Amino acid sequence: MRIRILLLLLGIVWEGWAQCPVGDKVLGTQQTGKISIRVGSRTATPVEFTGTSKQPLKICKGQTLYVEDLTGGDNTGFWYEYQNATIDFNNDLKPESIQTSKTYDKAGTYGLIMVGSSLNGGHYACQTVQVLGNPDPNFEVDACEIEQVTLVIPKDSSRNPYDEFTVEWGDGNTEKVLKKDLPLTKVHIYKNAGTGVAISVQGTYEGNICSSSKVSKFIDPGKLNQSPKPIVTLLELSATKTVATIQFAGPVSTTQEIFQKEVGGTYVSTGIQIQNNLTSERITNLNPTKQYCFQVRSVGGCASSSGSDEICTLPITVVAKAKQMEVNWTAYPQATATFESYTVSNGTTTFPVITDRNQTQLIDQSELECGTSYCYRVTARVNNINSISNEVCEEIESTVKPDPITQAYATLAGNAAVLNWESPGGKVLDYEILRAEAGSKFEKIETDTTIVSPYKDKQINPSQRSYCYQISYESACKTWSNPSSPVCTIYLSQKGGELSWTSNNPFTEDLGEYTVQALDAQGNVVASINVAKATKISVSSLSFLFHRTTNIGFSPLQHPVTPAGLIQSRFRSFFRFMYPMPLRPMVIPRMMSSCRRYYTSTL
Repeated sequence: MRIRILLLLLGIVWEGWAQCPVGDKVLGTQQTGKISIRVGSRTATPVEFTGTSKQPLKICKGQTLYVEDLTGGDNTGFWYEYQNATIDFNNDLKPESIQTSKTYDKAGTYGLIMVGSSLNGGHYACQTVQVLGNPDPNFEVDACEIEQVTLVIPKDSSRNPYDEFTVEWGDGNTEKVLKKDLPLTKVHIYKNAGTGVAISVQGTYEGNICSSSKVSKFIDPGKLNQSPKPIVTLLELSATKTVATIQFAGPVSTTQEIFQKEVGGTYVSTGIQIQNNLTSERITNLNPTKQYCFQVRSVGGCASSSGSDEICTLPITVVAKAKQMEVNWTAYPQATATFESYTVSNGTTTFPVITDRNQTQLIDQSELECGTSYCYRVTARVNNINSISNEVCEEIESTVKPDPITQAYATLAGNAAVLNWESPGGKVLDYEILRAEAGSKFEKIETDTTIVSPYKDKQINPSQRSYCYQISYESACKTWSNPSSPVCTIYLSQKGGELSWTSNNPFTEDLGEYTVQALDAQGNVVASINVAKATKISVSSLSFLFHRTTNIGFSPLQHPVTPAGLIQSRFRSFFRFMYPMPLRPMVIPRMMSSCRRYYTSTL
């Protein structure tokens, strides 16, 4: 047998709203049914309707609903908390319960469905049930003047949801308060309160659907309530200057409320009320172009006399300039509060304390480095309370060119030039290398790789000519240095009986001397001679080198010529064949200030 839905109410617990599906939310066709609902007991006056009810049924938390199918038929069942968005009569629906009563123990909006069948087929009805909470009302009483009591009922959706409140003052007088009047502060004067009175408040929903318990608080109007004032300990402004965080401590068991104003304006409530005596709260939606002051007050008849000391925001700005930062802030407002000092810090340095309230600028000329972000804050100390400014982070700016590279040299490794240099102090963002061929114009080397030292340039032909290089770099301040002094490879050549080489300096420092070396086929140095700063030498002048080479196989028996003839013969053989060859000459330059040797081209 197919069971049809009779009654549906969708519900989301506590704050949700539900309604019976209508229109395209109802799938399939069936008959409407008739239902009876009684609240509280089976003998209560019933609510009867057919099909879908258009009005929600309001009951109080803890009450029981009693339901009855008046359609006639059998197989009746119920869903008391149905939460689907649609009704599908094309599918078999099995009821959750066959019980005809339900007690609702939690406030919220619920769906109730009755299902059943008769000879005419399935039928249904639909009702919304709204369960109202009944918490104890929230209120405070204070005695701020003799024979007077001040009642405060705050606007509190969780504890004061009622439409009406009944106040009994304890002296025979009763007063009604409507929900629209909240928050309420009311003063009642006693003619003869004796040793004290019990003041009670009870909340009731419209139509007397249900009400709260009657809550009473005892107070003696003859004894003044000397409640201590809240104490603010810190105020901090966000980086955007749109949020302020305030920390404070208030009297125990007393509601605190935060008030704010623009400097020179009038205090208004932020709507933020707190019952914890120790707390930190955020005030949002501040105008970043304005300066604000705050005060925390106890909620009660004595609130005007129990407000905290005033504390105000301290907005700042920071301007980055060449090698310095300019920090500016709005002066702390002149008020009854005792101003103590300003303290400025940038994350790594705390500057000397400023005690002049009207001094609103600090120039930071400490050792600031480009590429480093410095974050500034100013703290105002007022009445032992710290007001911390917004944080502003900036990097210094500079148009000054960094010092050029002064330590560099060029050498050869096979068919590539190798450049080495010492990086300047500070962070380097990038390098640029310029190259000139045999005295031509310097042009930038384009490369897809990151340039680092040592840098190898393979796009050259060192056996044909000398190449010169200049190196520049981009500093952390995003400015480029001038190119370094040129450093050049040495091109060695032979013409007739003479060796010569290019005179361009391979160092950024002064050249000290050249050394000519002879190498064997394995690259071992077998002889060398210092030629000072000469850039050529005759082969015949190197004869003494080859007297020393007879130890490695150049004997007169093998070469029946004079030693001098042997030397000439060996060099002619050397220059005639590039590879392989018995000996190879090499020119080694030396820097004036260093004993290091840097190898150049060989023949």
